[in-house]
Amino acid sequence: MLDTIDTKTAQLYDLLSKDTPLSRDDFLVIQNSLNSMGHDCGGADSFMGRNTARGIVSFLKAPEQRAFIEQVSDQVIGQLNKYGEAQNISRLLVQAALPEEERAALKAQIASLSANPDLLKDEAAIEQLQSSLKTLGYDTGTIDGDFGKNTAKALTTYLQDNPQNILTLDPDIMLQLMQKAQTAALQDIAKSVPEFNDRVKQELIDMGVTNDANLIRESKNYNDVKDLQILLTVAARNPRGIDGIVGNKTIDAATNFMRDYPITTAQDIVTRPDDELDELIIPETKNTPAPKSGEPFSQDYTKLFEGDNGYGVDNLAIERAWAKVTGRAADQNMVAAYDHITVDPLNAARPLIVIDPGHGSDIDSNDKIDPGAVSKHVQGLSEVSVVDPLSEELAKQLYAQGYNVAFTRNPNEQLRVEGSHGSTLRVRPEFAHALADELNANGVVFISMHANAAANQRANGTRLYIDTDGARITNANSAGLARSLASEFSISSKQTATVQVGDLSVIDNFEDQVAKGDTISSAVLVELGFLTNKQDSAILADIKNNPSAAAQQIATGIDSHVQSVMPPPKDENIILSSKAQLNADL
Repeated sequence: MLDTIDTKTAQLYDLLSKDTPLSRDDFLVIQNSLNSMGHDCGGADSFMGRNTARGIVSFLKAPEQRAFIEQVSDQVIGQLNKYGEAQNISRLLVQAALPEEERAALKAQIASLSANPDLLKDEAAIEQLQSSLKTLGYDTGTIDGDFGKNTAKALTTYLQDNPQNILTLDPDIMLQLMQKAQTAALQDIAKSVPEFNDRVKQELIDMGVTNDANLIRESKNYNDVKDLQILLTVAARNPRGIDGIVGNKTIDAATNFMRDYPITTAQDIVTRPDDELDELIIPETKNTPAPKSGEPFSQDYTKLFEGDNGYGVDNLAIERAWAKVTGRAADQNMVAAYDHITVDPLNAARPLIVIDPGHGSDIDSNDKIDPGAVSKHVQGLSEVSVVDPLSEELAKQLYAQGYNVAFTRNPNEQLRVEGSHGSTLRVRPEFAHALADELNANGVVFISMHANAAANQRANGTRLYIDTDGARITNANSAGLARSLASEFSISSKQTATVQVGDLSVIDNFEDQVAKGDTISSAVLVELGFLTNKQDSAILADIKNNPSAAAQQIATGIDSHVQSVMPPPKDENIILSSKAQLNADL
């Protein structure tokens, strides 16, 4: 064997197969040889350590070394195990013992399964994936058809050893891996495979993007946007969340990517019929001043004011409302050019719903995002991490019932205006009213979503807050909304949500702007449960990961209240939802 390989490889074979302990001179030869061959050992210091162990394993992982792995001496394997490479060595030995045809077949099966968009819906397919990974030495735990943390870790490790597979890995599987703490590993894998950038580029091309990321706003397909956000995240171009909704951060991430990987060649640009090209003309924004320091970093001054937010509310109306609220000349000048455009009217049989995912602001422009309350019982669980996915799911379910829905900030994005806590609590309800005015809405329902905290860790349960003016409830309609929500949703089946009164700024500021005679507009602040309570934290963690049931209950409470104050019209052409309709839709 040694006659057919280069001198450095022959030296490594001789030293790594020695049964006697390696000397400092031996380690120096190993380190210098590995470093020169691209297997990083760090500095050449004549001692075995973690860096040298990683370098040796990197060398042994190369396919051409498969025939040699079984000749590595026990004393060298013992050293590698001592410095954290036991699993890698065990896996290499398992694979070396398999016939080449079987190895190839298992890898082909893993590649096929991990490219399948339906894998996560098929327990039998997941079991096949687990079995193939396990046979190759990647520990998935129990073969049970559940794509859990062990399977996610095993698949990620497989991808680290076979990085080209990331080029065909299905985006939904990428998302599952990221949700199971594998984001950094995926980003490292993608960084090692230059062709991954071509995959992101192709996704943009398929969405009709040429050299302007604003064209992403043309997409009305939730899954296309979600897949792009996943790929951008893996490419380390942070879109600040994966929600299938085109927001400023998604545009920023795509713009940042295309700055390094522009779509400029004739082959890159998708050919479109002339009538479709006419629809892609971008409004002139080049002369608009760039944001100055201190202005909201989430404001996009090259926004394309076309289409809606995905829930039936025109983007232009949203921008006009924010321009009113901020009062900044730059914002007002930006939307003034679109005064001639009329936004689509809302369904007259329904009020506008504005969901306020609490917190998420950058207080005083210090780049420290307010996460709200933080749980000491569940690692990584914060108020924002709960209310964001729940708010997004609530919007989807309300929209399915025929409501038009907007957010004070998009889930997984930051509130676009900064300042003190007091000012941010003022602008959220101001925006809700301004948007309702822009849309000539028949009232506006404002739902501010939060999770509670208390010094007493036994405090628990759902609280629904309405505003008071002294001893008098400010808005009887808000009280009715709170009672309707309490009848449908509680964090615990053992107790009903409590309706309470309080002088809370965000709902107080909302009620101050409700016009006299308005019998529709209402506001409730929902404290889902207590992050300081162990039992509530566990349930809130489940809501974070599985928000559908809680969202359905809250949506039903809102819908029941609206229909009690806005009886369904007799016009059969107007589709109104009931609980039965909601269940049928879902």
